[in-house]
Amino acid sequence: MPDADGYRFTNLREALGIWEYNEPASAAIKEVRERVVNWALDRHTDPYQGAKRVDGLPNVWFSRIPGTQHDGQMVCCQFWIMETTRTVRFDMFSTLSLPI
Repeated sequence: MPDADGYRFTNLREALGIWEYNEPASAAIKEVRERVVNWALDRHTDPYQGAKRVDGLPNVWFSRIPGTQHDGQMVCCQFWIMETTRTVRFDMFSTLSLPI
């Protein structure tokens, strides 16, 4: 895996805006929102940290976002890592229910 320092972001604001629109209860919790934003910004230094590759899609990754568990739910993110252009493209943030 190449040195990941210096990756640039695309679609971060849009993906966060859609999450806030679709999941207003999660996005309204200040600590959850801060952890989501900080986690996303941290992808600049290591986009692979804590993420798993989505089967069958070589550049698509999925990660649970630590510290976002609330009310039986957790925020997750699906994103693309394009090594050739050193770009992280945020696809979507989602608030998912935890398994029972």
